[in-house]
Amino acid sequence: MLVLRFLPSLFLVLVALFALRCSFALAVDAESTQRAQRFVKAHETKVRPLEVAGSLAWWNANVSGKDEDFKEKERAQNRIDEALSDPVAFTELKKIKTKGGIDDPTIAREINLLYLAYLEKQVDPILLKKIVALSNKVEKEFNVHRAKVDGKEMTDSEVRKVLKTSKDSTRRKAVWEASKAVGAVVEADLKELVKMRNQAARALGFKNYHDMQLVLNEQNGDDLIRLLMS
Repeated sequence: MLVLRFLPSLFLVLVALFALRCSFALAVDAESTQRAQRFVKAHETKVRPLEVAGSLAWWNANVSGKDEDFKEKERAQNRIDEALSDPVAFTELKKIKTKGGIDDPTIAREINLLYLAYLEKQVDPILLKKIVALSNKVEKEFNVHRAKVDGKEMTDSEVRKVLKTSKDSTRRKAVWEASKAVGAVVEADLKELVKMRNQAARALGFKNYHDMQLVLNEQNGDDLIRLLMS
């Protein structure tokens, strides 16, 4: 009978402990979520104007093909990379991601995506700038290249028109080969760019740049191979 009298009290104690544990868990989740929200907000405040400027610079460069516009595009990308490569911000982001406990699925998803974006830039700042400069140079070469046939330069639209409508095989072959002549122009720079990108990827623990890009885009290389082979 004595045991029975103590059972209600024991039950109330267990209920109270369970409620306390739940309250603590909720507090932890709320704290983790708020910490993540603060990071996302700070990121948006800092990076959004840089990305707007970068997109505008990209548009101007690819529309005009001018050296000064491509230089501005390079500077804009360097400013974005500088923000994303910030080691202090990345350390905070990594802590938030590792701790977890974010009770808002949208914020949790944003943290995962931001982690991948910041991760790519955690390499030597000098190497990052070299990659941007060379990538920008290659892009400009592609942008300004014009096929030259019989001493006359052709626009991209003219090239496409010939390839689509001409019944002269010799003419079509000449135009097609001329349109691919840019390969010889960018070959050396592309090879060097591949080396630098692989160097950056290996510094982050990846096999190569291709492997890194698959991970950063949340893809599995083995799954892709199986898909292509099926």
